Amino acid sequence: SLAMSRYMKSFAKNDGWRFSEYRESLKKGETKINASAVYPYDVIKALKFSGDAAVCDAQWAALPNYMSDTNVLPMVDVSGSMSCHAGGNKNLSCLDVAVSLGLYCADKNKGAFKDLFLTFSGNSELISLHGTLSEKLVQMSMADWEMNTNLHKAFELVLGVAVKNAVPVSEMPSIVLILSDMQFDDCAKFDDSAMQMIHRKYTEAGYPVPTIVFWNLHNHSNVPVS
Repeated sequence: SLAMSRYMKSFAKNDGWRFSEYRESLKKGETKINASAVYPYDVIKALKFSGDAAVCDAQWAALPNYMSDTNVLPMVDVSGSMSCHAGGNKNLSCLDVAVSLGLYCADKNKGAFKDLFLTFSGNSELISLHGTLSEKLVQMSMADWEMNTNLHKAFELVLGVAVKNAVPVSEMPSIVLILSDMQFDDCAKFDDSAMQMIHRKYTEAGYPVPTIVFWNLHNHSNVPVS
């Protein structure tokens, strides 16, 4: 699976006829592709730099489902600072990781929140992804962003969509996953009364409040709250 994500361009160049045959058989569902040893960002990087869209689509679809039945709603930071290296890896940016994990979570979610993600903004929007993997990548990468985010407005937005569409509890996101390079205090600020208000609104609507998970992709030396 790693060889396929890294050497698609070489396969096409050096064994074009057979690779083309394999590509067509993938489209028809006549053969399979391995994806058990690749990360979502491996597929996204292959798609961006040297990959074949049809083969990348197939490998993306073959990624294992590590989500089980949990709906994780991603909030994806696509701001300019996300071009920094992730984990000291010069060949991988925080943006690569954020977008790939965001696309993965949105893709694996079930029900009303499938293919949805939250923008990283003081006025978050719920964006619905559609089309091929390439098209979804463009949609997410070009989403609006700001220098911070308002979690209360994001929670209210999610709740509003749920109430309006009578979404069952089983389809609600149990986790809001913030994917950013920012330190925690720069991004998420709230007071007890505001958080209590969110809890009250969700309880009145019959929904549990999602857990907030902040994933700092830039490996800062700060320690977030427990």
